[in-house]
Amino acid sequence: MGVFVMSLTIFEGMVIEGAGGAIAGFMIRFVQLVAEFVDVCRHKRRIYKWLSENANKINSNAYVPTIEISSYTNLTPDRVRYICSIHKKINPFIGYKVIKVKMKISGLYESGVLEV
Repeated sequence: MGVFVMSLTIFEGMVIEGAGGAIAGFMIRFVQLVAEFVDVCRHKRRIYKWLSENANKINSNAYVPTIEISSYTNLTPDRVRYICSIHKKINPFIGYKVIKVKMKISGLYESGVLEV
């Protein structure tokens, strides 16, 4: 008499399992996003700290090569490029501006490169 028996139908069990799976999936994605955000913040701080300490030793007007930053901060060059491009206080050097132009010379189009 004191036994509590809860009978669930198959449909109710599927709904409960589906909801639990969806919540678990959202939690996993949320944890991944938080971990990525923390990594980006740590890498931004690491690169900015190294640049602020060492850029004046090299030359205040010079750009520090990506490979040099990556070797001192133990990050890959691609990661350094990405972090420098999204950091508000770091001005990345993109390279020389190269504009491809077509010039019309004596009725023919010729391709050329104009460096700005």
